[in-house]
Amino acid sequence: ARMTHRRLTMSLLGWQDLVASRRVARAVLARVCRLIMHTDLAAAFQGWLHFLAIQTARRLQSRRAISKLLNLRLSAAFTTWFELVVLTRRRRHLIRLSLGKV
Repeated sequence: ARMTHRRLTMSLLGWQDLVASRRVARAVLARVCRLIMHTDLAAAFQGWLHFLAIQTARRLQSRRAISKLLNLRLSAAFTTWFELVVLTRRRRHLIRLSLGKV
């Protein structure tokens, strides 16, 4: 009976060691999985930040290009207006000269 009890105790202790080692292995595996997931998540986040920086730069570049085009059109409109004012003044001056009112 002692021998049976001893074998049973040894078997139970062996099983407890096996369960404890599996528990430790699962904990290590869970930590590794979390690390891998966090690494992937961090890489995805860094990729998103890079994409965001590129889009921000493109938006700024587009705004500058549009601003230049608008300024060119505004400048052309102002130049046309100014030339019209100069031409109108010149015509008025010539009319006054021809009427002898100068």
